[in-house]
Amino acid sequence: MVESLRGLGLVVDGLMGVAAFGPAQQSRSGFDRLVSLADDLGLAERSIGMSSDFEQAVEAGATMVRLGTVLFGSRTVAPAG
Repeated sequence: MVESLRGLGLVVDGLMGVAAFGPAQQSRSGFDRLVSLADDLGLAERSIGMSSDFEQAVEAGATMVRLGTVLFGSRTVAPAG
């Protein structure tokens, strides 16, 4: 997909991923795979990790993390309808 996008003249700087729901070991494994894929594709940016798993993401090589809940607290979700 990255090569196809590059072929269209788009600049691809990195990959973004969200860990599978489960234990931290699963998160780290997924982060390691994403970083390896980014390396293989020559991509510098790795946007991985969220408030609940950002430590594992940084250890794996994240260049960006998403920290909404840890900074701003939990959201209240309004009921649908």
